[in-house]
Parts: sequence; C-alpha cells; structure tokens
Amino acid sequence: MEGSTVQDKKFEVGPPSGNWQSLLLNKIVFVTGAGGAIGSSIAHTCALHGAKVVVADVNKQTADEVVKTILTDKALVQGDANNENTERVISVELDVADDTSVKNSVNAILTKWKTIDILVNNAAIFTLGEIENISAEDWTKVFNINVRGYALMAKYVVPIMKKQKSGCIINMASHSSLIAQPAFVPYSTTKGAILQMTRNLALDLGPFNIRVLSICPGTICKI
Repeated sequence: MEGSTVQDKKFEVGPPSGNWQSLLLNKIVFVTGAGGAIGSSIAHTCALHGAKVVVADVNKQTADEVVKTILTDKALVQGDANNENTERVISVELDVADDTSVKNSVNAILTKWKTIDILVNNAAIFTLGEIENISAEDWTKVFNINVRGYALMAKYVVPIMKKQKSGCIINMASHSSLIAQPAFVPYSTTKGAILQMTRNLALDLGPFNIRVLSICPGTICKI
C-alpha cells in the first residue's frame, strides 16, 4: 500500500522538549504517505512542534485514523481549551501518481491555509524481486509512485514556495539509495533516482531560498 513500509509499525512519539515546542509554530507541513509508519510519525512530531499538518495518503480512512491519534495526544490536548487543534491537523486523500489528485490536494490546502511551507515527499511502495521476474507493469507502478509522485508534488508546491521566497522540500530516500541488496533492483533504483532528483532540485531552487534535502532511513522496525 502506498505510504506504508514492509515493517509498518507504529512509533511512540514523545512530547517536545525545551524550546523545540515552537520550532514549527504555524508552519504548514504537507506529508505524503502519512498513513504509514514513517509518514505518520513525521506528521505527529510536526504537530507536537506547533505545525499545521496535512496528513495525506491514498487511503483516506488510514489518514483519518492518524489525525485522530495525533489529536488525542495528551501533549496537544493539554492547554487546548478552545479545541483549536482540530483545525491544525487535517487529512487529505491523495494519489501521488495522479496529476489531478496532486493538483486538487495542493489547491485544497491553499484554500484553507493560503500556503505550504514544508513538503515531505514520503509516499512509496516496495516492489522487490530479481530482474527477470519484474513485469513492465511493476516497473511502471513503482516509478509512478516512488519517483514521478515526488516530481508531481514538487511541480505544484514549488511555485508557492517561489512566490513566498522560502520553503523546504524533504524527499524520503532510503539506505537502499546507497547500497546494493539482493533482489532489491526496482525499489533501490527508484530511491537512487530520488537522491539525484534532490540534488538537481536543490541546485535549481536554492536561489529562491528553497531548501531541498533527502533523508535515507534504514530498516524500520518496532523497538
């Protein structure tokens, strides 16, 4: 499923410490694949640090569940007498491989919050196997989500960031971007492409005060 990982476990997200509580105060953070383990934890942590968060996933029900989990966190509930947090974290149904879905989702956030400060490109699928066993359809699907999806999100978010002369795009790559693993050809190829996409976007967008970076996590498992 898009936005999920092989070891799709829920993380324990602790409350912010020190001055970090206002690190992302009122920043608009758009997280794709936010129904999965990594995406949901990123969304949760951003909310704890004061951000307004878009929990976007191809599975709307899963996205809604993530929003519910975030909004019932005691660290957010305390001090929210006016129930304002319910307007700070919202879910969006998003298929990153579909141009219209991406465009409509971004426009919906512009209508609600007028801008997007941070884009976290996280939605991905795992397509694994030996080269002779991977179909043409498998290649198309994994590239449409893991690579084209990142590009489509950037396509519609970058003009917003250019206009405000600030922003940050975080592309979730993988340790599979950097090392070879047995029967990982399709997935690793897409994640390698994300590193190069990040380098090129960073070069193109730096003059507009837009940072672009990649994170390369390893295997995610429950501690």
